[in-house]
Amino acid sequence: VSLFQGSYLDATTGKWVPGVCEEVVLTPVSGGPGSENAKWSAATPSGEMKFVISNPAALNHFKVGESYFLDISPTST
Repeated sequence: VSLFQGSYLDATTGKWVPGVCEEVVLTPVSGGPGSENAKWSAATPSGEMKFVISNPAALNHFKVGESYFLDISPTST
């Protein structure tokens, strides 16, 4: 996790609030044979997604060392 100086839009007031931004980096969890991730990780064994998050409420959804499902679905927009 990297810290940056920044601001975020407060959903309650609609105003920008000074704060700290943090970088969240997600990497694939390949797992072992028979694991839920074994099938896709055989073809895509590595990767990285980075997010810079300035909203404390959004940042609280991520915990260091935890695993998360990531669903990438097409949209109509």
